[in-house]
Amino acid sequence: MNIIVCVKQTPEAGRGEMNPGTGTVCRTGQKQVINPFDLYAMEAALRVQEKEPDTRIIAVSMGPASAASVLRDCIGLGAETGYLVSDPAFEGSDVRGTAQVLARAVRVIEKREGIRADAVFCGAKTVDGGTSMLGPELAQFLGVPQVTYALHCSPQKTQELQKTQEMQEAQKLQESQKLQGGAGLQNMPEEAGARGIFFRVEKEDDRGNRIYCLPAPCLVTFTKASFQVRYPLIARILEAESMELPVLTAEEILAEELPGAGLCGDNSAAAGPGAAAMQVQAVQLRKLEKQSQIIEDPDPVKAVAALAQRLFSEGIL
Repeated sequence: MNIIVCVKQTPEAGRGEMNPGTGTVCRTGQKQVINPFDLYAMEAALRVQEKEPDTRIIAVSMGPASAASVLRDCIGLGAETGYLVSDPAFEGSDVRGTAQVLARAVRVIEKREGIRADAVFCGAKTVDGGTSMLGPELAQFLGVPQVTYALHCSPQKTQELQKTQEMQEAQKLQESQKLQGGAGLQNMPEEAGARGIFFRVEKEDDRGNRIYCLPAPCLVTFTKASFQVRYPLIARILEAESMELPVLTAEEILAEELPGAGLCGDNSAAAGPGAAAMQVQAVQLRKLEKQSQIIEDPDPVKAVAALAQRLFSEGIL
């Protein structure tokens, strides 16, 4: 089994700053770390590997040269290797452009490694963007089914599914994928599920937790789960520091054809600020002043009435 994990280098939570001239995140002079939600995606891949020891985990990150550090972090956690997608032509890409570049990167990695990815794991969102749209758009460009905001994921074989009621969930996948924005069973690639590999995914939504069964290849994005992510091993950290990580440039990435028409009905490249459909014009952070008021009244009825009146006046009720 092969899993590609997409990770991003981001500023520490709450410490990011925007460049007012370019509308992009400042990445110099600030401590950069792996996006916290991507750590859950990485942990999910490692848990799949624990159940399927022959699983290969490959990390990929799009960013400047400094983003290689998050790839080394992934290798320290247990990834086999990491690919850095880096080129000045990619700077300033919006979500669609980033998704398209990463989709092409996945195909290039598959060719270089001589594999076919059974799954692509991503964080549900990033702390410096928070759109939650990269995963769904990446799945669309790759032409694979998806589940977002997953909590847990485990591999299952076809024969295992036949012994459980989860096959019924697989049959309902078409409707669920329409809600998710994915391709649906009828529009899946012919290879979907052909390898007999499925992923049992527990997803968090506003109605509680739901169980989905995705045929490989597929894409899953992960939100914060109940489990703790593991710490990297010292031996693997030292090994990662001495590894030469392959870098994918625009020349190789943009020459790769995508399997489907993509989001806008064409296969053209859409990377860089010139192709960005969305651009950040300004970012303003409000400073909230915490204020508290204690309602003191020996009569509980009057105290509740005063509280209700205050909540109505503030527009809360």
